[in-house]
Amino acid sequence: MSYSFLCCILFWLIVIGVPIALSYWFGRSRVRNDFKLHVRSLHGLVLRESNESIEVQLPSEAGTIAAAFFPLSDHWYGKRVLELHFNLPATNAQCFVCSNSALSRSTLDGWTVYQDQDMARFPLVHAATATPETADKYFRGGLIQAYSQFGKIHPRSGRIAIDNDRLILLVGEFTSSPTELSSLLVFGIQLVRQLDAIHCGEILVLGPSSTTGAESQCPICFSPAVQPVACQRCGTPHCKECWTYNDQVCGVFGCGGNPVNR
Repeated sequence: MSYSFLCCILFWLIVIGVPIALSYWFGRSRVRNDFKLHVRSLHGLVLRESNESIEVQLPSEAGTIAAAFFPLSDHWYGKRVLELHFNLPATNAQCFVCSNSALSRSTLDGWTVYQDQDMARFPLVHAATATPETADKYFRGGLIQAYSQFGKIHPRSGRIAIDNDRLILLVGEFTSSPTELSSLLVFGIQLVRQLDAIHCGEILVLGPSSTTGAESQCPICFSPAVQPVACQRCGTPHCKECWTYNDQVCGVFGCGGNPVNR
């Protein structure tokens, strides 16, 4: 192989490889900086940062939320993974709901894959639990339906897990959007309340509501209901557009009502 040929190869490696390397480095740096900027915009704190992850604390009305962002592919769940950890009263339950069985980890020994008629409406859902009692209590209580709502906030791969006193939300391919981060926090806080209601034996399905749209919050967009449509089963008002977006199904976890009163 001639010297000139080797020089030609080296030249093209530099011309092509250097821009690609710089683009990758700057892109990775931008994703990290954007995430930290969004955390600070929500009055959160960056606790620790390494090449693999950024650990933060996010404030909420329910207390401090621990979170970790993995901008590289070192997380078992996939690429650009966001983990959110919410505190729960001790449930003595272990289960998960996931839309991607390949990324849900192999079902542990002794665990049961959960299937029933409700899951036929959500063909991508893969659910497993350590005990059948957990399935009856949480999956039948509405956790599968809640996962469907979770998918409207983050349409890419996601996972909801209960590990005794923790609710863990896993988000793959996180876009580092401040709007999405805020919506995930609100969703997690509301889900914690519902899980607490289930644990106490009181699934939170409200009685008929007499509130107006200006006084009530839509459970889908978390804003005051506009042109409110009320679920006939629990009476919770929804924005008219949100009700249509949610396939005319009540957004209250554990309700699932369809008929409406306008």
